[in-house]
Amino acid sequence: MRKPRKVTKRRGSRRHGYGSEHRGSGSRGGAGNAGSGKRAQSKKPSYWGIPTGKQGFTTQTPKQKVINIGDIDKIIETWVQEGKAEKNNQQYTINLEKTGYDKVLGKGNTTKQILLKGKATEHAKKKIELAKGKVE
Repeated sequence: MRKPRKVTKRRGSRRHGYGSEHRGSGSRGGAGNAGSGKRAQSKKPSYWGIPTGKQGFTTQTPKQKVINIGDIDKIIETWVQEGKAEKNNQQYTINLEKTGYDKVLGKGNTTKQILLKGKATEHAKKKIELAKGKVE
């Protein structure tokens, strides 16, 4: 029978009696949720029943397509060539339905005399009337 050692420090032993590995998180595949593979899906919010993505109400009113009076002043000659607007002497007649717009806003200025058939804001109406035009 062998005599037992007085010092049990396991010097020279690679694993100190723990087989393949035993070093903190390494034997578990990492710290925290790491290394859990496909089982980690149970830790994701989509599996907790918490809603993700858009919630709440959506607006029922369709968005209006608008154009500014300053932009009309720049593009009006093109509309005349395309047949979306008409020119009689110095007056331009614009039907908003033909152009694909719903409303005219008041940003910018116009120097042209415009007869507008369609919706316009108060500010746009004032600017059109200053240039000797009309809104119907």
